[in-house]
Amino acid sequence: MRKGNKQQISLTIAPTIPLMKVDELAAEIGQSRAAVINLAIHLAVEHGLAIGVH
Repeated sequence: MRKGNKQQISLTIAPTIPLMKVDELAAEIGQSRAAVINLAIHLAVEHGLAIGVH
């Protein structure tokens, strides 16, 4: 489904991903959880991922 220029998807998150931390970050920067997840995906696609690096 498309909403404006965005496409809506269904996303299932592993229980090991701390959504509380995502929500805290979202609150800190004045964004929604969805916006933070969208930003993380954008950064991963544009700049790549370092798997196994903390």
